Amino acid sequence: MRRRPPIVPAPAPRGFTLIELMLAVSLSLIVVGAALALIGLLAAADRQTGARFDHVVEQAGSQEVIRRAMQSLVAAPPKDQALGGLQNTGPTGPTGATGPTGTTGATGPSGATGPTGPTGADLLSALTAEPDTSGPPHFDLFRDGRDLPALEVVVSLSPTPIGRPRAADLARDPEGLMKRVSRARGRFELDEVDQSWSLVWRPIDPSGEKTVLLRGVTRLEWWVLPTATKENWLEVHAAYLAEDFPVAVRLIVETAGGGGVDWLFETNVITERQ
Repeated sequence: MRRRPPIVPAPAPRGFTLIELMLAVSLSLIVVGAALALIGLLAAADRQTGARFDHVVEQAGSQEVIRRAMQSLVAAPPKDQALGGLQNTGPTGPTGATGPTGTTGATGPSGATGPTGPTGADLLSALTAEPDTSGPPHFDLFRDGRDLPALEVVVSLSPTPIGRPRAADLARDPEGLMKRVSRARGRFELDEVDQSWSLVWRPIDPSGEKTVLLRGVTRLEWWVLPTATKENWLEVHAAYLAEDFPVAVRLIVETAGGGGVDWLFETNVITERQ
């Protein structure tokens, strides 16, 4: 008889060695770290894109607000409206008849004297009307108490919403309220918002909540061109009458995000009725 060969058991499956396990863990950590870094970069890029988009939208909204204000400027009326109160002299009465020789006839009645007619000084004063300077200027570009540029204007319609008047206010003073709503005074100025400077519109009359226009402002300059025939831009300018208002307003702004604008606005001025 032939003897069967002994049965050799199959070798047991070999496990990972410590070196192989450490190498696998290291490679896994590298892959996971790279994936997390890529996700972080994508998230940062998305935030930057969103912030840039928000900044562009903010710039467009700010430009529209300032444009509306510059297109609805209101000038103060002059003290003396042109020649309105000047009248002519009344007619002279007839002369009395002369009596016969040796006696003097009675003198006829004198004509009534009309109002005083205009003199040369009156005409010159009417043609060179002076503003009423008892109140603040209707256009005022100045440096405020913090030595920051500010522009205060009177506009025919507020460039930002100021809310609807209440029924009680309309019932109590309808004419005064409607006049205030149709004529607004406000100021473009720098204000600290979220620990950074921001350009805001602050309603003065009627008063209201400020509207933040541009955030993170690092540089702001206002310039005005007094007349179209002059090329000298001014950093300080005040005006009451329409002829003293600037023909153009320039605004230069730089922000912390690295963006900047250089806007030029043409002005449109109407004179307020007394």
